[in-house]
Amino acid sequence: VGQQKKLMMLERPNKIYRNQRRSFARVPVGLPIHVLISDKTLKKIFVIRAETRNLSGGGVLINTDKAGLFSIDKYISLHFKFRMNEQVHAVSCKAEIVDFRKDQDISQNAKVALKFLNIQDRDRLRLIQFLYMQEIELHKKFSDGKI
Repeated sequence: VGQQKKLMMLERPNKIYRNQRRSFARVPVGLPIHVLISDKTLKKIFVIRAETRNLSGGGVLINTDKAGLFSIDKYISLHFKFRMNEQVHAVSCKAEIVDFRKDQDISQNAKVALKFLNIQDRDRLRLIQFLYMQEIELHKKFSDGKI
């Protein structure tokens, strides 16, 4: 009563653009993972054991202490396993390094983001089911105050 309201007129956009890089939700999951890196100049194949930091149906973020072997746009092979419904499922596929972040200290620690390239459809479906179940468990723990 007695107060003036200010209005603003906005023009309605003709198109709405969606800028989203990910097709799948990421879930924080720690699993052992084996990474095979082929170095053609040294004519060697390096097998590295790392730990997943988060995982999705489209890729994985790993922690590694072998930062010197990784670089953007390099193609590698991955192998990891997960347990779901009392069964162990193995996933093997090629991947592309899409992001690489070396830790600030002088160590060889880094976080490496990998995009799955040729993952089998059945493996991707099982992985998405596994991640969905993991997310439900996380929500339960959060609701119960255990996180």
